[in-house]
Amino acid sequence: MQQFNFRNNTLNLKVKKSPFAVRILMFFFAFAFFIFPLVGTIVSVLIGGGLQIGYFIWIGIFGLMGFYLLRVSLWNTYGEETIEI
Repeated sequence: MQQFNFRNNTLNLKVKKSPFAVRILMFFFAFAFFIFPLVGTIVSVLIGGGLQIGYFIWIGIFGLMGFYLLRVSLWNTYGEETIEI
């Protein structure tokens, strides 16, 4: 299988799909990286810990990691990306 094709200023990248179990695990972790920091912040505020700047920093860091993992998960699910130059 040809992994890339460049024609008419369009780059088309293709890879073989990863196994289903691996994709499920990656989607779970991507979801967890978005949800767990938010739930932790909400629980901390509800039990009287207050809202601190560190919560927003961790939400941002885990949000970026979750976004990247979601992107990789979708790449492994569909296995094709088209980039127009």
